[in-house]
Amino acid sequence: MTGDILKQIINDLIVSELVLADLTDANANVYWELGVRQSFRNGTITIAEEGTKLPFDLSRKGTHFYYPEGDFRNNKFVEDLQEAINKVSSNQCGPDSEILEILSGTRNTF
Repeated sequence: MTGDILKQIINDLIVSELVLADLTDANANVYWELGVRQSFRNGTITIAEEGTKLPFDLSRKGTHFYYPEGDFRNNKFVEDLQEAINKVSSNQCGPDSEILEILSGTRNTF
């Protein structure tokens, strides 16, 4: 890829039907990219390894937790993740961003 990679990342975040964000490592870039995505579009699924401490503003959203490799509970994680992907793909998911909720008037604000 040539050109400004940041512009390409922002473009991809805005135009992609679905974005999957792994919050496990508390990576500042992932949080920034999640903020960009949720400022423009719904269809974001967040995942993290079980035991990950999420920031307050993300902890109340529906993050899907997975377990270390080989843990039998990952079967349920895979089922839940597939269901979330199907909801996004069929436009059955609700708003996943407070910003978009406010802009669309679906929250009682001000």
